[in-house]
Amino acid sequence: MTKLAEDVLDIGDVSSVLKLNRRLEEHIKPNSIQQWNRYADEYAQKGGFPQLWTMATAAERSAFIDQQFVERVTLEDLRLVKEIRRPEIFHQFLRYAFARTGQEYNLEELASLIHTTRVTLTEALPLLLQTELIRKVERFTGKPVRLRSTHAKLYAADLVLMQGITKIITSLEGEERGRIAETLAHNVIRLFPGVSDVSYYREPSGKQEVDFTVRVGSRIIPVEITYQNQIDGKHRAAIRTFLETHGKPNSFGILVTKEDWKIEQPIIEMPLPLFLLTA
Repeated sequence: MTKLAEDVLDIGDVSSVLKLNRRLEEHIKPNSIQQWNRYADEYAQKGGFPQLWTMATAAERSAFIDQQFVERVTLEDLRLVKEIRRPEIFHQFLRYAFARTGQEYNLEELASLIHTTRVTLTEALPLLLQTELIRKVERFTGKPVRLRSTHAKLYAADLVLMQGITKIITSLEGEERGRIAETLAHNVIRLFPGVSDVSYYREPSGKQEVDFTVRVGSRIIPVEITYQNQIDGKHRAAIRTFLETHGKPNSFGILVTKEDWKIEQPIIEMPLPLFLLTA
């Protein structure tokens, strides 16, 4: 595994993705994927903030998150950048984003939910994105210049933020496993070298969607996350549709799964814990 760590994955190059998967296959046997899933589940639950690992109770972790990552950011850090007249709006927005990581939102609806206006929310969002506690992903348009969209997804920078606000254990075996797996994958995709944009794809009809479209140079790679025992054919169909519409010669997609592992084109399937190791 030490040698594998030296490899740099070019997610925009199919040969690089295939090569890394084949090297992983040499070291990790398919029958050990369940153990790797347990590692991923442990990471999803514990998060990446070591100062929280020693806290015994969810209430203690929740209080720490609320104080350090909600109130401190809005009452102290952001006020160094701009005067904030209604910090409670920022509090509500962060709590909303943490609790609903990976969920699509509409600016008008969200403003109504947290009792503010779309104008105020539009002004607040860039400041909150600067905190790096939340990340924004907009709808894919297929156009070189992105127009301002009313729809987007927000992802918590760490799942422990979601856990602290909702009091729900962020387990890959729980009811929220889909959004949890999607958030883990998103936070890794952002780390790949050469990625200039990450968006999500949804047909105007809403019948098909792809969790992420990753732009590397002139190429766009669709990445779909499906963390379940049996894969619904709609996930592969959505990737194929995207490739047919927006792909180029030798284009490919990635299907991030629970256990399925198929190293072939045009859809490369790989388990979530291995995908998390690639960045």
